[in-house]
Amino acid sequence: MMKRGKNKRRAAQLASFVMTAALLAQTAFAAPSVIDVNVDNIAGYARSGNITIIKNNSTLDDLADAARDAKKTRSNINAMVSALEADTASLMASKAGIVTSDPTGKLPQELLDSNGVLLELIDSAAAANASTISSLKSTVSQLNSVEDSYDQNRFTIINGNEQIAYASVTMLMAYYDLDAQCTEIHINKGVLDRKVAMMDKMYELGLVSRDELDTIHQSVNDLKNGIDALDNALVSLSGQIAVFIGRDPGSINIQPFEGIAGNAVADERYALENSYDLAAALNKSYTVNIAESNPALNGGGTAYDNAELAVDDAKRQFKNAYESIFADANNKLDAAANAYGAYDLKLKAFQTAELRHSLGMISDMEYADAQAQLELDGLALKSALRSYKKAEMQFNAMNEGLWIQS
Repeated sequence: MMKRGKNKRRAAQLASFVMTAALLAQTAFAAPSVIDVNVDNIAGYARSGNITIIKNNSTLDDLADAARDAKKTRSNINAMVSALEADTASLMASKAGIVTSDPTGKLPQELLDSNGVLLELIDSAAAANASTISSLKSTVSQLNSVEDSYDQNRFTIINGNEQIAYASVTMLMAYYDLDAQCTEIHINKGVLDRKVAMMDKMYELGLVSRDELDTIHQSVNDLKNGIDALDNALVSLSGQIAVFIGRDPGSINIQPFEGIAGNAVADERYALENSYDLAAALNKSYTVNIAESNPALNGGGTAYDNAELAVDDAKRQFKNAYESIFADANNKLDAAANAYGAYDLKLKAFQTAELRHSLGMISDMEYADAQAQLELDGLALKSALRSYKKAEMQFNAMNEGLWIQS
């Protein structure tokens, strides 16, 4: 009976093991989930998935633990120093009442000799206390250095992490730029394909030479090779972005870039103007905080003077960069507004071409070319919107204390 009970337990344990192994295998080979990525969320994915940021955060945790330990140890040592100082004060107080000589001759010499030995012991104990206090204070100074350097290291690491997180945005914007190039070359190929079709007919009619026909066909082949190269580069860049934010290649879905709407330019300008706050940005500035947390500022002499100069220089550079990036964002917003105006005019021109085509006043090819031109004009508008988005995001980063020095 006992043997059957053990067998049942072993069978249950084996079944549990097999089920766990199956679940682990299923998890290991499961396809990674696909995430949607855009300019607003990619930095967040980088903060949680980029391998360098993860390692930096681990280092930061270690430094924080060391600083906390140093603070706790320093507190304990300071308590010991206070106790030793109190003990020394007590020894000095007791020393004051001890007599080692008696001009009157009334006190026994044995007592005076004993008091002399006692004074020597008190002085020896006080000297030992002083030596221990000096050693403990030296340790406290070292512990203070650990705490003081922690702030500077913390700001340095966080600044580095944010620079990396913003790099993911830069990579994504580069992807959008490259995607626009791919779209543009595809549009141009469509235009060229129509010309090739027309040239083929003209060749059949003897209106163009074989050399002219071969030349335009070669142009199409060159363009196709360029398209293939750009398409491959786009896929490669997408994979690089995925790996950069800690994902598997192919596990991200890059959403189309959406800039500000034409009717939102005025609101955007109002928001931009009202987000200007140099004082608050300066207070958050990582570069300034790194300079201000220099342990040398706790001391004196030349090191202190140099550290103060470094703080002034960091503030000056940040202010200049803030003003410059704010001006650039405004200029890029002006360019975006102008691009909308230009696109509206070209849209109206296309609508006219569309009407003329419906009335049979222009050919299908002319209409297709007009449509292609409008698509190219749309790409120019999107380019202006991306330029503004880059400048706006840089300025927003400055408002959070992050100076993107690219």
